[in-house]
Order: sequence, then C-alpha cells, then structure tokens
Amino acid sequence: MYPTLTVLWFLGAIGVFAYEFATGTMPFRLLGQNISVGWVLLLLAFYNLARWYSQRTLRQTAQTDDYIHQARLRQAQRRERVDPDPTFDFRNPPTEGDSPHHGDRPPFAN
Repeated sequence: MYPTLTVLWFLGAIGVFAYEFATGTMPFRLLGQNISVGWVLLLLAFYNLARWYSQRTLRQTAQTDDYIHQARLRQAQRRERVDPDPTFDFRNPPTEGDSPHHGDRPPFAN
C-alpha cells in the first residue's frame, strides 16, 4: 500500500509542478500563501516512502529473529533427544563393582 501511495503522491507533485511551470502561474497554493501544494504532495510521497522502508526493515528483522529462535529450539530438542553414552561419562569414576573388568590389572603390574 505504501509504495502505491508514494507513487501517487509523487506523480501528483510532478503534475502540479509541471502545470505551474507550463502556465507560469501558481493556482495551487497552500492556505493562500506563496507555497505550492506540490511541495506538500512531495513531502507526503517521502513520508510514505519512509514508512514503507521502515516496515520492510522491521519485517525482515522479525523474520530473522524468528529464524534464529526456531534454530535454537531445534538445537535444544536435539540436545534433549540424544542420551549420552555412559561409557564416555568421566564425571563420576567407576567403582570396583561397576567395571566388568574389575580384576584386570595393567600388564606391568602382573
């Protein structure tokens, strides 16, 4: 909607400026002053252009944030699904009864 309004306001401003240039008069004045309505139309065109650009940037930022959030959720779900292999859990040393080879000794101790 904003790009359409931007183009319409811009074309209106060009039309007013072209008419004033072609005739040499300024029939379209702002509140009876010596200010052309074309400047107001040009200001509205730039205002709509700024609104469109800011909403576009906001939408892209939201999409990026959503993508990052979804990736973090997938990563957390993968971490929850994978059970660690107890063979490689070195946080707690095995006790004598836990090891299947509890009587084994290194070769140099034989």
